[in-house]
Amino acid sequence: MDPDHARLLEVASSIEATKDVAHKSAVRLDNGEVKVRYEETIEARAGEAGDLTIPTRIELALSPYEGMDPYRVTARFRYRLRDGGLCRSAWCWTARGRAAQRLPTC
Repeated sequence: MDPDHARLLEVASSIEATKDVAHKSAVRLDNGEVKVRYEETIEARAGEAGDLTIPTRIELALSPYEGMDPYRVTARFRYRLRDGGLCRSAWCWTARGRAAQRLPTC
């Protein structure tokens, strides 16, 4: 598996994110033209010291039934800030590289 079990557990349990928002507007007095600019900056970190890299892809080894050999599945690790909380999700990919299923969020 990539990343290994211990690292993935530490990332998932210690991930923190903050969002900074900048909103700027300007109005031209001669013709009333309005310019609006909205910028979001999201900073995320994981680990006790904040030094772990958050993976963008994870590889899972899943056994649908007990005693079966594990089946390797590649997923994209995603996180979003919603209502002051952090939501995590993963998109699983087929062998052809298409999104097959989205794992639960929040």
